[in-house]
Amino acid sequence: MGRRYALEVDAASATVMVGSEDDLLTDHVELTGRTWVGGPLPVGAVVLAQAKHTGAETVRLHRHRRAVPGGPRPSRRAGQTVALYKGDEVVGSGIAA
Repeated sequence: MGRRYALEVDAASATVMVGSEDDLLTDHVELTGRTWVGGPLPVGAVVLAQAKHTGAETVRLHRHRRAVPGGPRPSRRAGQTVALYKGDEVVGSGIAA
């Protein structure tokens, strides 16, 4: 069967949905509660997105709260803060939905 990973947690029903590593891949991340430094960036802007202390990835901002990486990547966990950068400067952030 191989390794299994938590895909979703429903605390109300004490249920954990599990799946394979491939099930973790997604082609976008939804960001709620976005905040901006100096005003919102336009749709189509390319920024670096970082949710952990290691590794940032280039993403393109889309409407409807989406940030789209260049290809399938492991999904961000709901509730993680995602910092958005232009170079070394923080330009905004959001919460992975």
